[in-house]
Amino acid sequence: TILEENGIHLKNIVCVRFDPFEECTDFERIIQGVKYRVRRNIGPMGKSQLCCVTDYEEMEAEFIECTLYKIVAWDHVSLPGNDYFKGSRNTDDGVTGAATNSMELITDVKGRYTKGYYLPPEGYHTWNGVAKKQKTQLTVDGNVKVATHTGILVDLKNIS
Repeated sequence: TILEENGIHLKNIVCVRFDPFEECTDFERIIQGVKYRVRRNIGPMGKSQLCCVTDYEEMEAEFIECTLYKIVAWDHVSLPGNDYFKGSRNTDDGVTGAATNSMELITDVKGRYTKGYYLPPEGYHTWNGVAKKQKTQLTVDGNVKVATHTGILVDLKNIS
């Protein structure tokens, strides 16, 4: 796994929490000094994926000095929040896109919040329409780093 192979280089990560719906049992182990927690996202232990970092604590003040980062599987031909660009919240990336201002940050167009959604401005039905009108294009050119299996960071360049 990423933690087994690179955990020794990830000194600033305190915990990785994996929250499948109900496909497994809850467990925790330490991998290269990093807590790896699996917590099913059901019942009384179920947590919102974007709640306050301290809401994930299982011991008092466990994450008091931590910042929460949410990672969603993503591929090189999709936009972050890919499904939400089309107006769908039916996937993990769609829900994350709907709950954050990622669409605004990508398109440089301010939207508006309603309960459960970050909507495009008046006149647009989806963020995809905004992205097309703005001719939004994601470019990787020295602004993304990938960790190799040995922990060396490599800059990605000239990818659109």
